[in-house]
Amino acid sequence: MTALDPSPEPTRSDRDRILDAAEVCLLDRGISKTTMAEVATAAGVSRAWLYRLYQDKVSLFGAVMVRIDSAHWQAEGARVRAATTLVDTIVESVLLSRQMQQRPVIVKLRESEPAAFSQVAEIGMQHFIPWLSATWKVYLVAAQERGEIGSGLALDWASEWVARIVLSLCTVPSQVVDIDDRDSMRPFVEQFLLHGLNAPSRG
Repeated sequence: MTALDPSPEPTRSDRDRILDAAEVCLLDRGISKTTMAEVATAAGVSRAWLYRLYQDKVSLFGAVMVRIDSAHWQAEGARVRAATTLVDTIVESVLLSRQMQQRPVIVKLRESEPAAFSQVAEIGMQHFIPWLSATWKVYLVAAQERGEIGSGLALDWASEWVARIVLSLCTVPSQVVDIDDRDSMRPFVEQFLLHGLNAPSRG
């Protein structure tokens, strides 16, 4: 805040209230039919305040999708957290991500508003990748402690690489492995991805 900008910084409760309202509007009216003015009214904030936080509808709904994904990951990720090897952690993460793609709201928006959904998903992914990379860094540290991967691995690089590989596995069809079957995926991940994480670091 400066002398030229005396308005207070938005609080977490402001953001949560706006995202709550945006999620309700998204479920009720979809992406194209919802306006920023409707979200502001539903959240009990001014349009100026809403635009201070989110420059347009795409960035707003992108934030909504990130929050939905993060909440689902935390609520349904017991098998991921219970995995005792890095390979199983990766496999369970892909299976969970595949399930997340089949949630009714995702399927509905993807089928009814493919272009708008693609825009929102792209913006959401820009914010989701850093969160996912930070999550994978924790798993990679644990894998190092178990001796599964090299101790000299550049973790910042590796965590983002794993995050992107997981996203690719769960979104791009494969002709050589059944992405929805853990017994099919496990040797695929172990042979190639784990080998990459044990290669000498050049970072």
